[in-house]
Amino acid sequence: MKIGVEEIDEREKIKGIGAYVRRMGEWLLMRRIVDKCDVLVRDGSLQTGEKREYEYSSKLFESLSSQILVGFSKTCSLLTTKGYSLVAAIHHLSLKNNIKAPWYYNPVARNISTIKGDMFMVKLHPFSEYVFRAEVYPEQRAEIALGSLVLYSNDPTFIGYPYGLIDADVNARISDEEAKIYRTMVYNSADEFSRMEANAINAHDIISGVR
Repeated sequence: MKIGVEEIDEREKIKGIGAYVRRMGEWLLMRRIVDKCDVLVRDGSLQTGEKREYEYSSKLFESLSSQILVGFSKTCSLLTTKGYSLVAAIHHLSLKNNIKAPWYYNPVARNISTIKGDMFMVKLHPFSEYVFRAEVYPEQRAEIALGSLVLYSNDPTFIGYPYGLIDADVNARISDEEAKIYRTMVYNSADEFSRMEANAINAHDIISGVR
C-alpha cells in the first residue's frame, strides 16, 4: 500500500489538533475573564497562527477597555542576523554593560502582522539566569505590565519567572501515570485496526514499563 504526500501532510495536521483546540479555548477563556483583570498574562505568545485563531484573539483585543494583555513565553527561538540566539545576545549585552535586572529590551521586532502590541525581552530578577520573550498590548503601558510581573518573580522554584505561570503549569499538567491510564482507556475502546496502528509505535513504551 502506497502512502502519498497528501496523506502524510494530513497526519501531521491531525497531530496538531489538540494544541489548536487548546489555543482556541485559551482565547475564549481570556475573553471571559478579562473584565476582572487589570493585567492579564497568557502563558505563551500573543502571536496568532491560523485564521480562526486570529478571529478569536481579535474579539479579545476589541473587548479591552483599560486592561493590559501580556504574552509571556518560556522559550524563544528568534535569531540575530548573524544566526545567534537573540535572547542570548541581549542577555550577554546586558552583562557586558553591567545592566542589573530587572530590565526590558525594546524594540525587538516591528510590524509583525500576527502579533498585537509590541515584543520585549525581559529579565525580572537580578539572580536569574534567564531572559524571556514577552508581548504587551497596548505597548504604551508596557512598563506598568512588566513592572507588575517583577513582584511575582521571586519564588526560588524558578527565580525570575512569574510564579502565577508556574502554578498554572503545575495544575494543568497531568502525570505520566495519569496519561498512561487515559491511553489505556482509549486503546481498550478502539477498534481492531486502530489498535494495530497504536501497536506499530508503542513497543518501546511497553518494554520501558517492564520492572
